[in-house]
Amino acid sequence: MWDTVFSVKMPERKIEWVNDSIRLIGYEPSERVGKDTAFLYSDKDNFLDFGNKLKNAIAAGKDVFHTEGLLKRKNGDTFPAEITVTFHKENDAVVSVTSIVRDVTERNETQVELEKYKKHLETIVKEQTNKLEEQVEELERMNDLFVGREFRIKELRDKIKKLEKIKD
Repeated sequence: MWDTVFSVKMPERKIEWVNDSIRLIGYEPSERVGKDTAFLYSDKDNFLDFGNKLKNAIAAGKDVFHTEGLLKRKNGDTFPAEITVTFHKENDAVVSVTSIVRDVTERNETQVELEKYKKHLETIVKEQTNKLEEQVEELERMNDLFVGREFRIKELRDKIKKLEKIKD
């Protein structure tokens, strides 16, 4: 997991500086400084959508904005990212932002695997619970038979005693 950190001039959304971690998505820092951030998004609609989310966060007076989105590497591959934006204001106007972009591919893959294991364990628990319920039912049936047998034996003993009394 890595973080790429950008300082972005607003409202133009142009990169003022970026750390060396941008190499992990295929770019040299010098390639991106002075350019807008559109290259990061999987398509123009995602770029515009993120811009609208930023505007809404600024209008709401937030100091920090946090979201997840699908971003794009230089080779065109997309990846899920966690994005945190901190707003820098001068005279109550946002003049720049610091953006931290974290590739969460591994985390998401791990979550998918954990969900698979969870479902598998739930299946095992359900199967074992069903087996235990069947065993409990069988034990209850056996208990009923034994209790019934004990009552029948007691009845027979009582009859024997009555017969013995009559015989005497």
